[in-house]
Amino acid sequence: NEGHFAVSVSKQQLVDYLMVQISDQKALKEEPQKVFEELNSQFSKFGTLVSIKININKETKLGGDYAYIQFFKKEDADSAMAGL
Repeated sequence: NEGHFAVSVSKQQLVDYLMVQISDQKALKEEPQKVFEELNSQFSKFGTLVSIKININKETKLGGDYAYIQFFKKEDADSAMAGL
């Protein structure tokens, strides 16, 4: 699918957070806003999102390969974990 990038869910779920791996580093480097929008689109279908935080490398100031997705309810994070 054009415009989509690979996201994999880590084995850990931290209460209402999911940690996801962003495998398309080129997209993250060239179009971080589109990556953010894609994460929002993929995960908001499971429930209300509180925040999306993309890990930033402090030295290079570039996006890292992980993002943290926080849901309003733990049950929504559970649904996302099961649905991916």
